[in-house]
Amino acid sequence: MFRICIIGNFSSLVDEGMKKIAYYLTRLLSENYPVLPVHVKDIFSRILHGKVNGFKPNIIFYVGGPSLVSFIALKMTATYCAITTGEYPKTVLFALHPAVPYALRKLAVLFKPDIVLVQSCESEDMFKELGMTTSFLPVGVDIQRFKPVTHLRKKKLRQKYGLDKSAFIVLHVGPVRRNRGLEILTRISKNKQICVLVVASTSMPIEPDVVVMLRRAGCIVWHRYFPDIHELYQLSDLYVFPVLDKLGSIELPLSVMEAMACNLPVISTRFGALPRILKEGEGLFFINDVNELTSKIEQIRSGKPIVKTRRKILDFSWKNICDALVRNFQNLLGE
Repeated sequence: MFRICIIGNFSSLVDEGMKKIAYYLTRLLSENYPVLPVHVKDIFSRILHGKVNGFKPNIIFYVGGPSLVSFIALKMTATYCAITTGEYPKTVLFALHPAVPYALRKLAVLFKPDIVLVQSCESEDMFKELGMTTSFLPVGVDIQRFKPVTHLRKKKLRQKYGLDKSAFIVLHVGPVRRNRGLEILTRISKNKQICVLVVASTSMPIEPDVVVMLRRAGCIVWHRYFPDIHELYQLSDLYVFPVLDKLGSIELPLSVMEAMACNLPVISTRFGALPRILKEGEGLFFINDVNELTSKIEQIRSGKPIVKTRRKILDFSWKNICDALVRNFQNLLGE
């Protein structure tokens, strides 16, 4: 029987990629196994050590990173368990962000976990070069919540949120920061028949100059928490993910998968692990240069592509991802 301590971001509003991943995996694992969720900001507290000591986990699972803090926290918590309980738990890192600090590369041998779960081929190669054991595990999507709606429902949702019923709505969801490449959206908004809607994550501070740039160009920017965020996908006509900077997103952007679950056409850069798990076509367009964006949008507006993006991500339901995670745990414990 697994006893799993999950370290992640468990703050109140589940409105950002790493938070969603920690939330869904904790909820699903808790259905079958004892789970101790630990908020990432509490990892060095004495109270946490007492909880972990009483819980006696045989797996410590860190959702986030890689960072020097995440590796040290895993090692420290596992060592503490070994000292107090006499058993050294297995350590698992779900490496969601592509960057690895230079200091960590030098200290990798000291702090490496038992396994690193990776998404992109690039990250997999990097961790293997650092002498770490890896396993490919994508993130998931809530296919019950994020789903297509009828044309009538789409109109009603637009009325609910005060948006033009007849406009072609292009959506982007996530942090409003320079490293997201959002300036390309200002070009799209020059077309008066297109409404560009940017929903800013509340988990990260916005960069005011980026907001000003978008709004001056006519884009709508909303910076607040939406408990029914799926409705904003459902009322849209197209999702655009223009990120090029490796630090601009987790390697497998949840917003892209959520848009596809709603069967929206998606235009995206070849970011992170997206080309590894998703094949272009049926409404999914990969672009090598953001300058290709305008022509792709016109192609979609013409109604030429038959959009079947939802069926491309059905295998990545959170249940399937959780089952794959459990298989990794079983391999670690020799079950």
